[in-house]
Amino acid sequence: MEFLARNPFIRLVIPLIVGILLQEHIHLAWSLLIFLFLFSFFLFGIYGLLSVKYKFKLGWVPGMAITVAFISIGALLLKQKQEDKPELGNEQLTFSGKIINIPEEKKETRQLIIKTDQIFTDSHWETKRLKILAYLEKDKPLRHLEPGENIIFQAYPSPIKNRGNPKEFDYKQYMAIQGIHYQVYIDKNSWQKLQTGDRLSVTALSNRFRLHLLNRLKETGIGEEEYGIASALLLGYKDYLTPEVKARFSSSGATHILAVSGLHVGIIYLILHYLLLFLERHKHGKSIKILIILVALTGYAFLTGLSPSVSRATLMFSVIAIGQILSRYSSIYNSLAFSGFVLLVINPLLLFSLSFQLSYLAVYSIVFFQPRFYKLIQLPLVPDKLWQWFTVALAAQVGVAPVIIHNFHLFSNLFWLTNFIAIPAAAIVIFTGMLYFIISPILPIVGDGLGEILSFILSLLNQSTGFIQNLPYSTSKSLYLHEVQILFYYLILVFVSTWLIMKNRLYLKLALGIVITFLITDLLIQYNRHDQKELIIYNIPNSSVINYIEGENNLLFYNGNEKIINEIRRYTEEFWLSKGFKSHTAYKLPSIKKRKERAVLLYNNFIKLNGTKVGYICDKELLENLNPNKKLELDYLILAENVRVSIHELRKYFDFEMVILDSSNSYYRREAIASKLKKEGIDYHSVQDEGAFRLFFD
Repeated sequence: MEFLARNPFIRLVIPLIVGILLQEHIHLAWSLLIFLFLFSFFLFGIYGLLSVKYKFKLGWVPGMAITVAFISIGALLLKQKQEDKPELGNEQLTFSGKIINIPEEKKETRQLIIKTDQIFTDSHWETKRLKILAYLEKDKPLRHLEPGENIIFQAYPSPIKNRGNPKEFDYKQYMAIQGIHYQVYIDKNSWQKLQTGDRLSVTALSNRFRLHLLNRLKETGIGEEEYGIASALLLGYKDYLTPEVKARFSSSGATHILAVSGLHVGIIYLILHYLLLFLERHKHGKSIKILIILVALTGYAFLTGLSPSVSRATLMFSVIAIGQILSRYSSIYNSLAFSGFVLLVINPLLLFSLSFQLSYLAVYSIVFFQPRFYKLIQLPLVPDKLWQWFTVALAAQVGVAPVIIHNFHLFSNLFWLTNFIAIPAAAIVIFTGMLYFIISPILPIVGDGLGEILSFILSLLNQSTGFIQNLPYSTSKSLYLHEVQILFYYLILVFVSTWLIMKNRLYLKLALGIVITFLITDLLIQYNRHDQKELIIYNIPNSSVINYIEGENNLLFYNGNEKIINEIRRYTEEFWLSKGFKSHTAYKLPSIKKRKERAVLLYNNFIKLNGTKVGYICDKELLENLNPNKKLELDYLILAENVRVSIHELRKYFDFEMVILDSSNSYYRREAIASKLKKEGIDYHSVQDEGAFRLFFD
């Protein structure tokens, strides 16, 4: 308990997190949450009226009351955040707003984030401030756009939503964390720049300055891949990263250095900490040193466009730095808990941000486990430094490994080797890059030399990650951890940590008990996969994708060329791994010939699976080969590829229970068919509107 007494914010942030998680998964009512909050105050009041004798006996009551209070606060904060969303109709609206990001160039559009100030509705301008994700159609010649410029535009707003595929990435929540709930497509003739603009706003200045630095980086003449790495590593701008570089860094376990967040802020913090050690010899030197560090960290956040991840990391390390001024080195856990507490109170959705999770888990794990790992072996000077570096990498992996496996389905077995190379290289790149930005305008010759050094280090970093990627067994792929297993892992970590602090064997026994539960859970998951039986029709853009799962059979039916398989895997990998599949058997539609498989019977455009009959109609010519006097009995009829067929014709050749409109149909064709089906009273499912169609078999 002494540890918690020294770090009181840990006792507050844990129930706050529990409350946020409960609300996310259970969706508690306002009345219940308010009751729990008031009940905690009632407990405090009753406890305060007790005599000293009973207060001693019931000493656990205040702790329980605080826990209940902050669980309810966490749930209330998330509930308020989830319900505090702007409501816009689906009609065309006129918006006036400010561009707040660097426009990202796509193939046919430019992606902007616009912060609106006014919306024209009901014949008048109404003040409404919200962030909108905008896709602006490119025009020729391209009209120049910069952060801070104001534009007026007309568009049909649509809520950001997920595709509804099982186990897909929660894009809706990802955007909600950033405060964005709507998106628009803006025709090239439906917008114009305004003369006025908020070019002096902090965000606009930050992004324009970042754009200026990106252009300065180009002047070094570094290669395309190295420029992409430098842009991401120095300025947090990942638009120039090539797919090859992303794959290389991911497989070698170096992805974290491309996402500017806690690692980069930590590197700058440590560089400045050691460079300014000489100040501590003076009377007020320590305070001056910390002040310089705080200004530098804030300046770095400004350079990276005030991105949420860097801003969070800046707060985290600023709190740690301020704690050092107060000489509270032992309370680094409290500093971390305090910064996390503040951030979650401001935006409880941050708990579901991957960068937030990785930053705090990595730092907590390094602070707690690295000293304990390091003390296990005593080595001479040089090996000791290498061992120290290795234990830092190992401690970080202890904290973040389950999250990385769950989100990326891989684990770099050579993470320690990667970190020996990548993190020092990243530190040199950050240090050299910042010197280049500062010195090159003043001393161009020195700037050219720094540019050469920067180019060399970036090339070395790029090649080394490629080398590690190609080493045998460098990466374990197609890994999967269930959410319950992740929870068990961190409970084990908490109980082991508590045992190390308190030396009470009870916590070690609890950890061992959860290890056994973890293993039993894994066995149950494996066992249940033998009985799985399901049909899925995915919502994948412009594609027909049907998936039948039965036991160990994973059958895929698709249209298009072989290249689409990689696109399909991008949408299905998480789901397939959760079902225990690392591969599949694919059949191309509609060229299926008669074939009897263990799980299904295939014949032309018709599939019989588990007694259920499915028809796939993508061409009207198919009907010409059918006999109208002998209707085919189908359970589900899939209409695809904008097939021009009437309801009358469908009923002429088929008896069916439901029509499914898959995602290969255009918006207008889908709307036209859906309208007719609704009018005829025919049950239907539109994959693009309602998400993937799933049918579970007993």
